Amino acid sequence: MILLRAALAATVLVTSAASAQVRFNRYEAGGLSAELPGPGETSDNRVEGIKARVITLESTIEEPVAGKTWPEFRAYYMVQGVIADEPYDVDAKLKEMTEPREDAVISNRILSTRTLSPSEMPVPGMRGVERVMLLSGFGDGSEQIETSHDMFVGNRWLSVSVRHGTQDDRWSAEPLFRSLTWEN
Repeated sequence: MILLRAALAATVLVTSAASAQVRFNRYEAGGLSAELPGPGETSDNRVEGIKARVITLESTIEEPVAGKTWPEFRAYYMVQGVIADEPYDVDAKLKEMTEPREDAVISNRILSTRTLSPSEMPVPGMRGVERVMLLSGFGDGSEQIETSHDMFVGNRWLSVSVRHGTQDDRWSAEPLFRSLTWEN
């Protein structure tokens, strides 16, 4: 749980458990714009290790729970645009996005994948894939659902995802996916 908390600690919104209404706000950085719930964080940095500019918009939602010291994770919204120095091998990247991945802490199982239609992507000529994954291994036995869109064109990679508990349906990915824009 501590590893997850550290990994997702970019922004915290503490809301009432009784609040069923989710408010979205528009955030922008480096020409990338989207609506995220609650307060969000943005960054736009050059990352020499991957020879790319990385633009990020993100928001983490947590709620207090009676009798517990720390609020509990509810949802994580992330938009990341990467502008690499060199063009991507789009076919290879799309194949990579549909293959199972595991790491030492979190296991995942791909529940479904599908090709995105051109109307679902903010930049003309993009090709992309949607993945829905079941994530587990957070130390408390909980599982999370992650829905992501990974899209590529030339030297641009746009990754958009929403992760939430399997029993909490308040955190739809659709408002984020529909609100996304990326200016050239």
